[in-house]
Amino acid sequence: MRTSQHGFTLIEIITVIIIMGILGSLTFVFLSSASNTFRLAASQQEMQAVAWIAVERMVREVQSAMPPQTVPPAPPRLTPVTLPVPGASGGMLAFDDIQKGDPIICSKCEDRSTSITYSLLGNRLMRTGDISGAHAIASGVTAFTVRHGLDGVVSVQLTLADGYGSFSLSGASIPFMTVNPNYTPREIIK
Repeated sequence: MRTSQHGFTLIEIITVIIIMGILGSLTFVFLSSASNTFRLAASQQEMQAVAWIAVERMVREVQSAMPPQTVPPAPPRLTPVTLPVPGASGGMLAFDDIQKGDPIICSKCEDRSTSITYSLLGNRLMRTGDISGAHAIASGVTAFTVRHGLDGVVSVQLTLADGYGSFSLSGASIPFMTVNPNYTPREIIK
């Protein structure tokens, strides 16, 4: 009596191994691509957040450098943005923020610096105040450009980069003194 034996031949086993290898390779490539896309998106999101915060801070400080006053006295012709000079561009932003010395407007300000400078130091954007000193507000910065138009508009552009790519963001502001050239700062109230 002959019993039949069931099993797989060597060729069938090798064929299944090859098919499983191909499917495994395709799955690995797909998962690797998805992982790289996630890392790229997370990196871009972080760069966007850092750039947005830095540009927004510069634009707001330039815009509010000189606060309004109801009855401005004789014009002192103050220029709040000293670098770059009107009509020029450069890699440094310097301005005077007299509002920080006004106890009415800035009663809860932690940083009462009135002379503020933004500059690039290596790959870090530094904010230096005459009272607060220097501290980095953004890292991974590859380019920092400031333009001061003859019309008074101050625009800043910031470019950040990492191993996954780069991101640029720009913003613009008109300092209060450009709009209100007759403004004179209030005396500090004691």
